[in-house]
Amino acid sequence: MAVYVSGGVSSGFPFQVKIVNGLTRWYWLPNFGATGTNTGLGINVARLCPFWIPNACTLLAIGAEVTVAGDAGSLVHMGIYNDDGTGRPGILLADIGSLNGASATVQSIGSLNIPLPAGMYHYCQILQNITTTQPTMRVQAASFILPTDNTAMPGVATNNGGWVNAGPWPGALPNSFPGVTGSQANSVPRMFAQLT
Repeated sequence: MAVYVSGGVSSGFPFQVKIVNGLTRWYWLPNFGATGTNTGLGINVARLCPFWIPNACTLLAIGAEVTVAGDAGSLVHMGIYNDDGTGRPGILLADIGSLNGASATVQSIGSLNIPLPAGMYHYCQILQNITTTQPTMRVQAASFILPTDNTAMPGVATNNGGWVNAGPWPGALPNSFPGVTGSQANSVPRMFAQLT
């Protein structure tokens, strides 16, 4: 079983407030302040961001921000994977669906009603149905510092804040995550969720 240790907010660990059951609010997951944008996340590439749920709650909606529109008909496919117990994505919890990649807006998908027990999860984001121009997405720097994706000693000033699987991922999400093909220190997908 994986154990996630916090050095406190001052060390960069993303503090997550208790989710008050019955009080519906929007949360950034994880709530990490350093954000930017990225226009080169890759077409049909799965990028995953870990997030921690401190207490049992219900997911009502989930969303992301497209900052510059991509091709007409482009999609931002979203899903959530359970943690496999080692800090990596495992079994699919929910294939949420797709946002409009051709609309430079903050968007969400609602009416989900997905129970989330306390624990670690992995938000999955894939840019799909793109011919030329992929959407520019709101991203964040590394939040959780995850295990490395290989057995080699890390290099100078490196870290791992999320996972990558190069795919290709042109359609629905598989029930079992096929494994990571890389990690990412920056440009980790940023999402927000409505919880109660």
